[in-house]
Amino acid sequence: MDFRQYIANFSKEKYGRKYIYLKRTEKLIVIMSAHNQGDNFMSLKTFHDGLNYSLLFLNNPENSWYIDESNSYDKIITEVLNDYEPKNVIFYGSSMSGYSSIFFAFKYNANAFAINPQINLDLTKDIGWDELESNLNNISCSYVALEKYCYRKWKDSAIYILHGHNDLDVKNVDLLSMAKPDNKKLILQTIDSDLHDNYISNDVNKINDIFNIIYSYRDISISDVGVNKKLKERRKEINQNKENNILDNDVGSINWHDRYEHELPNNIVKFDDIGIYDNNGKLSGCICVYNGYQWELISPKLEGLNLIKEQDFVFEKDEFQFKDNDYFYDKWWSRINVSSNIKGIVNNSELKLNIISVDSKNTYISTSPNKSLIKSDLKKQSRYFTFFMDICVSEGEAYLSLGGRSERGYFHSNSKITRSLYWTKISVSELFSNIDVSHKDSIFCRLFYCSDLKNKIVKIKKPLLIEGYFPHNLIV
Repeated sequence: MDFRQYIANFSKEKYGRKYIYLKRTEKLIVIMSAHNQGDNFMSLKTFHDGLNYSLLFLNNPENSWYIDESNSYDKIITEVLNDYEPKNVIFYGSSMSGYSSIFFAFKYNANAFAINPQINLDLTKDIGWDELESNLNNISCSYVALEKYCYRKWKDSAIYILHGHNDLDVKNVDLLSMAKPDNKKLILQTIDSDLHDNYISNDVNKINDIFNIIYSYRDISISDVGVNKKLKERRKEINQNKENNILDNDVGSINWHDRYEHELPNNIVKFDDIGIYDNNGKLSGCICVYNGYQWELISPKLEGLNLIKEQDFVFEKDEFQFKDNDYFYDKWWSRINVSSNIKGIVNNSELKLNIISVDSKNTYISTSPNKSLIKSDLKKQSRYFTFFMDICVSEGEAYLSLGGRSERGYFHSNSKITRSLYWTKISVSELFSNIDVSHKDSIFCRLFYCSDLKNKIVKIKKPLLIEGYFPHNLIV
């Protein structure tokens, strides 16, 4: 079958949305296209040829997580679902559409099969890649956090989640895993993969097996037997408070990704899941204030905890030429191609880099902390570190990189890119584990300032490395 012609012949348009609806049986699968699929219908051929269910295909060209002010998807789904019992409906999606599949399953008391779904879109903005953050910022209407929405909406829905070990996926799935609504039917299957991917997109037999599991799981009913009425009412009250983020203490103790619900001028909040490490090896939390635009750190104070304080630019140095693998200032060294021409000067506690000509994107300066200052045994313990620096660029871009050398090889994370003419503090966090402490690059802090190959002036000051986790959009 020519599926291009099939789409042309059988796709419909309503409420400004194109969709394909094929009615076959009393059981319906709603297939929701994932991120960056444009006008395509995900797995159209696989599901059309390989499954004997009624099928509804939806797409989301604008990458809005199926969220829109006109509720166009809601209207189409409502009309189609009128012909089906909720127990016979499964929403299927991956990543972006994994979120929407679970959302609509809760809303219609249907079921969902989601692969690496986003559960909390604010969390996803914080830890996802730049394109995800940009598309989420373009959503103009409100959206829900599924780990809270479920307290009100999880009735009989059977939810099957398939996920790997990508940080984005683990942290999202954990939120729904830890939620405790009154009713909960959840199957979690973890794949030994670090990729954010749809692992079985074309394996129709495995997909059908999972659909059968979901339908069977949905049919299992266990009645409410011998429950104390007062205890039940108290639990429901606690669950309602969890959904609404009602907290008992004066300084609210919440997760960083929930901060948007607390953004009132001069509001003070303790965020539990960020900060330095306490004596028990857990993050201490941070007390922060919202200044009307951003969150600012109140406590803990970081100045005395800087692991690269010795590498601050406190002593002046006359203009010099950068050379490859050369220690140009205390423990700072440079990576530069021999044919590049870059000069530096240190004064007023800042380093100015004058890029006259450059021919490699892999041009950077690097330093490492004094290992004697690190309290943790990074061979046995896992610890976050956060690297900060104030940067301004005359044009083009620059970014930070924080990484190291483990027993398995190199690893690193990069900060957001800065293109600001004005002083801007940027930061990057990375998790360190099984570190090869004997290696020169066991922990490295780097500034990449030529990724665009542009000639320019870059100024930097206040390098700061902290053993702890501090998100990039927190002012410290």
